[in-house]
Amino acid sequence: MTGFERFSVFCGFLFTSVVCASEDQRLLKVDPGQDVPLQCPGPRGASVVLLEWNRPDLKSDGYVFFYRNKRSFENYQHPSFRGRVQLSDPQMKDGDFSVVLNNVTIDDTGTYECQVIVIRPNETTRSEIRHHISLTVTASAGRRAEMSSSGGNSDGNPLVVVGSVLGVLLVLAVVFIVFQRKRKPEERLYKVTDQTAEVT
Repeated sequence: MTGFERFSVFCGFLFTSVVCASEDQRLLKVDPGQDVPLQCPGPRGASVVLLEWNRPDLKSDGYVFFYRNKRSFENYQHPSFRGRVQLSDPQMKDGDFSVVLNNVTIDDTGTYECQVIVIRPNETTRSEIRHHISLTVTASAGRRAEMSSSGGNSDGNPLVVVGSVLGVLLVLAVVFIVFQRKRKPEERLYKVTDQTAEVT
C-alpha cells in the first residue's frame, strides 16, 4: 500500500465518522525461538474496518500485519515478517485483534503498535483503538543462572560472591587480632617504664 492510499483511507475515516481513540502500552520480554502473542484487545462484537500492526522503528516501508475487507494482505508486510505473523483468532471473536509472531529473533526487538478501526455494536460511528507493546528478545536471567549452575562460568553467582567477601573479612579479622596481640606487650612495657621513671 502506497503512502497516498494509506492517507486516503484515513481521510475517509475522518470525513465519514467521529473517531474515538484509546491507547495503552505493555512490556514483554521473551527468549529467541518462541512464538509470541502480541495482544490487542478491543470491544466485543465490533466490526473490523481496518487492522494494522506496525513497528515504527523499521526504516523501510511495510507492515507487521495488515487486514482490511475481511482478509489479510501479505504483500503489504515488511519482508522480515512475511509468513511469520497470523491472527490469534482468525474470526476475531470477543474483540481479540491479537497476532502471533512466530520464531522470534533478536532482530524482532522493538515497539509494536496495533491500530484498529472498528464499528461498535448498535453504533454507526467508527472508533480507533491503539495498543503499544515493547518487545525485548534476549536470553532470560533464569536461563543464564541455569547455565552457570550446570558448570558454566561462575562469574556473578551470588554464592560465589558471598563466599569471596566472607573469606576477605576472615583474613582481615585474623590480621587485626595478631596485630593487637603484638602491640599490647609494648604498650604495657612503655607504661611501666614511665611509672618507674616518675617514682625515681
